[in-house]
Amino acid sequence: MFILSILSGLALFLFSITQISSLLKSCVTDSVKLKISKYADNPFLSLLAGTVLTGTIQSSSGTTAIIISLIRADIVTFKQSIGFIMGANLGTTVTAFITGIEIKGLAPLCLILGIVFYMVKKDSKLALGIFYFGLLFFGITLMESELVKILEFPQIQGLILLMSQHKLFSFIFGILLTTCIQSSSAFVALIQQLCFLNIINLPIALFMITGSNVGTTITAYIASLGGSKESKMAAMYHFLFNLIGAVVFIIFYIPIYNYILTFVVPIKMQLAIFHALFNLVSIIAIMPFNNMISKGIEKMFHYSSFS
Repeated sequence: MFILSILSGLALFLFSITQISSLLKSCVTDSVKLKISKYADNPFLSLLAGTVLTGTIQSSSGTTAIIISLIRADIVTFKQSIGFIMGANLGTTVTAFITGIEIKGLAPLCLILGIVFYMVKKDSKLALGIFYFGLLFFGITLMESELVKILEFPQIQGLILLMSQHKLFSFIFGILLTTCIQSSSAFVALIQQLCFLNIINLPIALFMITGSNVGTTITAYIASLGGSKESKMAAMYHFLFNLIGAVVFIIFYIPIYNYILTFVVPIKMQLAIFHALFNLVSIIAIMPFNNMISKGIEKMFHYSSFS
């Protein structure tokens, strides 16, 4: 029965994240999209716009889909989309900070407030937003109360031992699972709970989160299917950007791990800080090479059958 409870908690989390994202994306009208496109020529402003938009709608996949829709509508070019994509990676880390806070009592409070506000003013997006946040916190609480029981399975113990001995397996597992559930936010929240309950250790968690950053790029690829060559190039850039960041992390894992240990905060917040710093450092490190990467992608599409 506890497996059902864990899956129910994850389902509630995914559902609430999706509903919050849909609710906020409904506020992104065509006029807002046109305003977003005005930032496109300035890489720093487009990065800021991508960060703010993703932090607001709680979905890097949602932001990427919006940007690709702008490309398909010939409002934004491939090169102009790069800043937005980098910003989306940074903005998505906000969710980890939300799920990293102490949530006892927040779930029922948000659920009750959401219902009360909805009864006072029906069709209120604020009321629905509060209610969905209540469901999100309730899903996390449900997972947290049952996750520790998975250690009763020898297969799970063997999997954790394998990931401890071969950290690259944790990285690959992070890619595959995030690709399946289509939400890096949900995956990172799950890893925070597993680490908090001492089911997995910090090194495994760091590699799995890094893998999730690569796995989440599948959404951009799906959004680009049937679209223009430029939209597919944007999806390819998203994949390469996250992959390069992941490779850098793997190479410099030991000093990064030692640095994360210096943060005297709860383990959930350590992971949230790592997630944010990982994406911020990736942006700083890769931004000077954006022209070279974009030209490489353009050549790749010119001489291949990708388009």
